[in-house]
Amino acid sequence: MQYFCGEEFFRWEQPCNPSELVHFRHRIGEKGMERILASTVELHREEIDQEDEIVADTTVQEADITFPTNRKLQVQIVERLWKYGAEEGMRWKRSYRRTVPKLLALLRSRSNRLAKQRKKAERTLKTLTGRLLREYERKSSPVTLLCRREELELFHRVLEQKRKDKNKVYSLHDPGALCIAKGKVHKKYEFGRKASLAMTARGGVIVAAKSFDRNLYDGDTLPDTLFQVKKLTGRWMRNCLVDRGYRGKTRVGDTTIELPKPIPKGLPPRERAKERKRVARRAAIEPVIGHLKSDHRMARSFLKGSRGASQNVMLAAAGWNLRKWILFVLIWPLMRSFLEYVTASVSSTKTATSGQQHAHAFS
Repeated sequence: MQYFCGEEFFRWEQPCNPSELVHFRHRIGEKGMERILASTVELHREEIDQEDEIVADTTVQEADITFPTNRKLQVQIVERLWKYGAEEGMRWKRSYRRTVPKLLALLRSRSNRLAKQRKKAERTLKTLTGRLLREYERKSSPVTLLCRREELELFHRVLEQKRKDKNKVYSLHDPGALCIAKGKVHKKYEFGRKASLAMTARGGVIVAAKSFDRNLYDGDTLPDTLFQVKKLTGRWMRNCLVDRGYRGKTRVGDTTIELPKPIPKGLPPRERAKERKRVARRAAIEPVIGHLKSDHRMARSFLKGSRGASQNVMLAAAGWNLRKWILFVLIWPLMRSFLEYVTASVSSTKTATSGQQHAHAFS
């Protein structure tokens, strides 16, 4: 790998610090990722110019967080307060270092006999978390409190939030993660950010990939998605095929939004079959989303925050377009030439064999 990268001498140490990749992503930002996606769209320019319809759908790109519970968040707050107190040489009135493990051991039990004790342990854990937080704020210096003001406010939000509150905190690591319900039977709630994708109806080239910081109604994601299509392709598509989750939107810019609807009975049979096949292309984006999640790392965004989620979905779309270009420009021609060579060899062998049989019969 070092040889192909242009290194003159072999080196055992790493050529760069892994953090440099993070800084590089921050420097190029979303605009840089959009340019990468635009360059992969340009590889399919001839195919895109021949189409005037796209297919759009939304999905959830999960964040790199654990399943959120109040217990987990409170324990994380306690551990961070312990860490900050040790850094500042703080002497706690009571640190609860032996109490917290005992409460967690009780909360892990599933016996019905300990139901009341578990509820009491949950209340106790929340109470002592609040005590540690208030004591830390009393004993810390004003400069430290100013530096960690946002984090301490986040701790207070976690302790004050109720079960049915809006804009809840689901992770201290990524406070912007959302709880999104897409109606899946196997996964009722997903914690991350909503992503919108658009691809050409026949070619399957992804021409838009957007991530959103809010849990928007699907129809409200269309303007940003279609504006990105216009930006990357240079024109408005005539139609956009969507599912019934986009009810309420009929037109965005110069693009008509088409929902699944009954085919008119007055059309000739051939036209009805043609229209049915065209409308059925809407479902073609579902397996594409599945491949993006399983093959292109969009199932879970390991890049932090809303910026990381936006960059991750665009990189996944760029990887899909690049793979598609490599398949149809490099792999398929090689396979076609190989099949032609094999067919020619088999036919020449058959011709030679039949000639020998005719000569033997004549003799």
